[in-house]
Amino acid sequence: MTTKRRIRSVPKRPEDLGDEAKSVIAVLAVAALWATRFEGGWASVRQFGEYGLYLGDRAERESLKAAVRRGLRDAARLPDPPMIESQRTKERHPVTDRLLKDDDRRVREPIPLAIQLWVLRDGGRYLAPELWREFIASEFRPALTLQEVNAGLEETVARTLLAQGEHDRAIGHARTALERLNVARQRRPLLLVLATALMRRGSRTDWREALRRLKQLDMDDVVLVDHSDRVTQARVLVALGYARFFLGLRGKEPAQLKDRERAARIRNMLAEASALTSDLSPGDRGQIANLEGLLLKWEAQVETSPQGREELYGQAERYLRQALTLWRLAHDAYSLGAALYNLGELQFSRYQLHRGFGQESEIREALLWYEASIHYTETLGTVREWYLDHAKASECLALLVPCLVDSGRLEECRTAIAQAERYLGTGQQHVAPDSFQANLFARVRQLLRSTCEHHVH
Repeated sequence: MTTKRRIRSVPKRPEDLGDEAKSVIAVLAVAALWATRFEGGWASVRQFGEYGLYLGDRAERESLKAAVRRGLRDAARLPDPPMIESQRTKERHPVTDRLLKDDDRRVREPIPLAIQLWVLRDGGRYLAPELWREFIASEFRPALTLQEVNAGLEETVARTLLAQGEHDRAIGHARTALERLNVARQRRPLLLVLATALMRRGSRTDWREALRRLKQLDMDDVVLVDHSDRVTQARVLVALGYARFFLGLRGKEPAQLKDRERAARIRNMLAEASALTSDLSPGDRGQIANLEGLLLKWEAQVETSPQGREELYGQAERYLRQALTLWRLAHDAYSLGAALYNLGELQFSRYQLHRGFGQESEIREALLWYEASIHYTETLGTVREWYLDHAKASECLALLVPCLVDSGRLEECRTAIAQAERYLGTGQQHVAPDSFQANLFARVRQLLRSTCEHHVH
C-alpha cells in the first residue's frame, strides 16, 4: 500500500505565505525598520506573542515558540528569503527573575526588498493594531494644511539666513514668523532656529535667552506625531547640551562633583537624542559626535591619572575626527571649519601648550590643525563669526620662537613671527572690542611681544 505525499507549493512572494508566517515576518521586519522601539532590531518570544496576530495560542509559551519556528521555516522557502540571526534572550521570568531559555531573533541586513515593501503595504493586517498605528505615526507625515506648509517655509528661510551668517536677519525673521503662529507643533522648529541663531551671534544676553528657550522646549509636554517631531526634539536636546556645556562646564578646572554631574546630564541628553530617531542627518550626528568629543576633552583636562588622561584624549580625538567626517559628508561648510579648529584645540590641550609644555613637534601638530582651519575658511570664503583659529595659530607660532632660536634657525624664526603678526592683524579686524575674542587676541599679542623681546635680539 502506498501513501501519497502532500506536495507543498513553494511561495514566490511574501503574499503567498500563510497567516502564521506573515505574522512572524511582519514582527521581524518592523523590528528591523524600527530600531528606536526594538533595540538592535531584535524581537523576543514575548514580543512575537504580543505583536503577531496569527501565532496560535499566544498565551501558551511552547505553542508560541513552535509557531515562530514554523513561520521562519516557511519564510525560508521564499526565492529571496530573509537571513535570520538568533541570540540568547536577555529577558527574565516575571516570577523567578531567571533568564528565560529562549532565543531572540532578527533579520540580518539588508532586509529583502520584497519583504520591506510587503510589510509597509500589508503589515498592519498581521500585527497588533496599537503597534501598527504607532509605527505608521513614526514615519514622516506629509504637511496637511497651508499653515503647516508656511511654518516649514519660514523655518527654512531662517535657517538659510543663519547659514549665510546673517544672524540679525535670521533672529528677526524667526521672531516675526513666531508672532503669526499659534500651533505649538509648528512653533517648535522655529523656536529652535531662533535659539541656535542666538548662540551663533554669541553675546552673553543671547546665550541666556537661548538657554531659557531651549530649556522651555525641553520641558514642553508635546505629543510627537511623526518622525519630523522626533528629529526636532532630538535637535533640541543636542542644542541644549551645547548651551549647558559652553555656559556651565567649559573651562571648569579642577572638576567639582557638580561639574561631573553636569557632564553626565549632557551625555544623557545626547543618548536620549540618539534614541529618539534613527533618521538624524549626518550633520546632526556630527553635532552629537562633536559634543561627545568636547566632553571627553574636558574630562581629560581634569583627569589626574596620566594614563587615564591620555586614554580620554584618545577617545576625544576619535569622536572629533568622526564629526569631521560626518560634516564633510553633509557638506556642512561652517561646521567643517569648526571641526578643524576643535582638533587643533585638542592637541593644544593634550600637550599643555598653554602651560609652556610641549616639544616642537607637538606645537606644530596643533598649529597644523589651526592653519588648516584658516586656509579652509579663507579659501572658500565661508561664513564665520569666530576668528579664534587666527589667534591660536599665532600663539603656536609664538611658542615656536624659542625652539627656532635655540636651534639657530633664525630665518625660519623671523618668518614665523611675521606669519603670527599677519594672523593677528587679519583676525582682529573682525573681532568686536571688549569681547572674549578681543581678550584672546590681546593676550596672544602680548605673548608674541614678550617672547620676541626675550629671545630675539
